[in-house]
Amino acid sequence: ASSAIPVVPLYISILFKVMKERHLHEDCLAHIDRLFREQLYGARSPQLDSMGRLRVDDRELRDDVQAARARFFVVLIPYRQMVERASYEQLRDHVPGFDERYDLTLPGVRTRAILDRLGVEYFDLTPAFRAHFEAAGGPLYFPVDGHLDAAGNALAADTLAPVLGKQISIAALSAAR
Repeated sequence: ASSAIPVVPLYISILFKVMKERHLHEDCLAHIDRLFREQLYGARSPQLDSMGRLRVDDRELRDDVQAARARFFVVLIPYRQMVERASYEQLRDHVPGFDERYDLTLPGVRTRAILDRLGVEYFDLTPAFRAHFEAAGGPLYFPVDGHLDAAGNALAADTLAPVLGKQISIAALSAAR
């Protein structure tokens, strides 16, 4: 989940800007008001989706709003046991039959296959993180919760900067056409 959740604020901030430009933005109270006024107590019948749910995301899902959105670019961030040998061995020693039951590469393999099938561009930080540890680099994760520490974030930023710079250049060229 930690690899997907950071995308939500980015999406919302882009959506906010696009909807403001199109005079479609609603604050929370206006959104709730529209739910009650148009969907629950309005003159027309509630607009339900195919699963019978009330929907008030029609404005953000308009074709013109969605066409203006940023392209998704997914960054695959490995968890500690995928790149740090000592952490892997500690996990393996604490879980009986670990090697027979678990393949730590499988989540990444499946995620890449899904992204490829959907045509979503991505970048996997696992090789850069593994190279860091193989070169006897220091820790990249906080010891308690497994999130990236300052060094992990710095390595991610240094690794991603050229990749994202290229993506931004491609997007700028496409927009200029």
